[in-house]
Amino acid sequence: MIHLIPHHINKGSWPAWYKLIHFTEDVNILQGYDDINIERNLQQEDNTIFLDEILNNLNVKSSDSVFVDKRYFSNHGNLHEFITNVNKHWEKYRCKFFIVDDDNQYEHSDNEKFTYFSNRFSVLNCRNNFNYFRYRTPTHTWTNNLSELLNPFLSNIRQKKFNFIVGVDKIERLTSLKHIYNTELYKDGYVGYSGFNRAYSDDELSDKLIEFRNNTLPIVLDVPFERSLDGAVNVEFPPFPLCLNSYVSCICETMVMDDTEIHLSEKSWNPFISHNIPLILGSKYLNNYLKELGFWMAGDLFDITPKDSRTEILNQFNSNLDIINKMSYSDLNNYFVKNIHNITRNFDILMKQKFIFDRNNYK
Repeated sequence: MIHLIPHHINKGSWPAWYKLIHFTEDVNILQGYDDINIERNLQQEDNTIFLDEILNNLNVKSSDSVFVDKRYFSNHGNLHEFITNVNKHWEKYRCKFFIVDDDNQYEHSDNEKFTYFSNRFSVLNCRNNFNYFRYRTPTHTWTNNLSELLNPFLSNIRQKKFNFIVGVDKIERLTSLKHIYNTELYKDGYVGYSGFNRAYSDDELSDKLIEFRNNTLPIVLDVPFERSLDGAVNVEFPPFPLCLNSYVSCICETMVMDDTEIHLSEKSWNPFISHNIPLILGSKYLNNYLKELGFWMAGDLFDITPKDSRTEILNQFNSNLDIINKMSYSDLNNYFVKNIHNITRNFDILMKQKFIFDRNNYK
């Protein structure tokens, strides 16, 4: 039997993770465990106390599987605490835990005791990883008729070459933005930078990069940071007025990694939702992963071959920005029209994404 505790931590304005999984067997969905009631119980220091109450009431067996949000095992982002709590519960109940997180604190892992689903995973285990963001777009009500709504605007002549809208202030994003300003490409695009939270210390930056950030960088923030944490902004909803009036969506992923790990957030799916040419700065094998899923990545226009270091990944992204800069508006429009079938196919592929869970796929 599969038991599912339907609590969606930090649910925001997007679908709950448990609504995105298609099970191949019957599932016992616990009733009465809505977000408000469970949130009240999870205010205590040790969330596992509440989890014990639930599992004892379920009378779980060793042949059972339990789907649960990561926060039941750790509320502090501490990997050691998380593993300790999972092991302790496995020793007590002997059931297999499937733990879901819509963040990237820990990498996807699978063993006898638990499977941890994350948006950070290795190319070696990506097939059985439940990448939360990859599957949630088709469940939005606003996407049901989106293709028909956008279709009349797809062939329009656009006034800007690209859109480059980023959130948290990170070194890679800041460096690319400086490149956009140094080459004056920003004059031909929509550029927004929400610098409300910095993921670095100033001693990691060069003096010139600090000067650029302090004196040139435009800070754009649509809602206060506190409200964004409460789900007051739908981070997955593309800025369609900007997308439909530009050709390329330039995406800067949350993490840039030069090994076999991949991180995917809601941002990488933005070009596919908004029918733009995709250009994504991310992990070494990110573009290959998306290509293997069937997505068109404009490989005949941009260099998207895997690079061996973070510096090379960043330089490659900036070189691709230079390609946009050198193209005329007529060139971009001709390329866009030539590949409109690939662009619409990207949207169609995204809308058909489903995660079908079969216990036989896990150890």
